[in-house]
Amino acid sequence: MTFFEDYAYSIDTHILKLRKRGFALAAETVPPTGQAGMWYADVIQCVPRSGRDVARQIARLCGDDSQITIPWRSLSDAVGVRDSIGREIAYTQRGVEALTKTSFLMAVLWGPSCAGILRGCC
Repeated sequence: MTFFEDYAYSIDTHILKLRKRGFALAAETVPPTGQAGMWYADVIQCVPRSGRDVARQIARLCGDDSQITIPWRSLSDAVGVRDSIGREIAYTQRGVEALTKTSFLMAVLWGPSCAGILRGCC
């Protein structure tokens, strides 16, 4: 059997969904689920916009776990928002600071380019 024969049904289903939406669905737009989804529901009530944007991506990446290790650049790419000067990483760092100040997140940082271990209080 060929690849197409094995996965023809999955490919057809994907094409139908894509045709219905009109665009590909990025993973960053999928809402957080599980334990991290409940943590995110609490976070959005207490932090500014930058913190909410960062928390959504942290919760999406964590899933049912309570910690992740991720570089700043990867996290800022997932957040995908720039500040007024056009800096993505600075916006993400402000979001992490906001989450840390409100005790929703514990960040263990090392090195200039690595965010280290981010632990949500869930």
